[in-house]
Amino acid sequence: MLNIDKINNMLQEGKSVKYIRSSLNVSEKSFQKQIKQLGYKYNQKTKKYEKVDKSIVQKNKDYCNNIGVINQTDVAADIDIKKVADLVKNYDMIKELLTWFKNKEYENDIIEVIQDNRIEIDIDTDETKRTTILVNKKIYDEFNEFCQKHKEYDKKDLISMALKEYVQKYD
Repeated sequence: MLNIDKINNMLQEGKSVKYIRSSLNVSEKSFQKQIKQLGYKYNQKTKKYEKVDKSIVQKNKDYCNNIGVINQTDVAADIDIKKVADLVKNYDMIKELLTWFKNKEYENDIIEVIQDNRIEIDIDTDETKRTTILVNKKIYDEFNEFCQKHKEYDKKDLISMALKEYVQKYD
């Protein structure tokens, strides 16, 4: 690998890049490749190789295979760095959660309110049983208000579904 300090000293002595390459017995292409790998670029004004800021190189990179070039400042403005950092910090937990969700069996899940706020009544039989139960007054009043707003459902079906969901959730 090339020694940048030695090359810069030779340049300060007035030697040309072409002379330096030939004295080091390195081809032009190999010389340029090694300089780039070291992270340096020739500065015409100072007539020496200087360390290149990688963010500048990235911004000025030619994206000839892309249909359009995205301005990186626009992209950076749209990204909330704190959110990205939080995602990175919680990567393992997120990955574990996704794995759990993919493997989840849906058979015993809670019955949810479905699209258009419609409640799906999923009861296996039409057979009913009359019973008397004691219920908290406040909760029963709220339930009656709900039933008044949703007269398209029978109270017995709503109570049956609520009990079914409770049993499935806590069984």
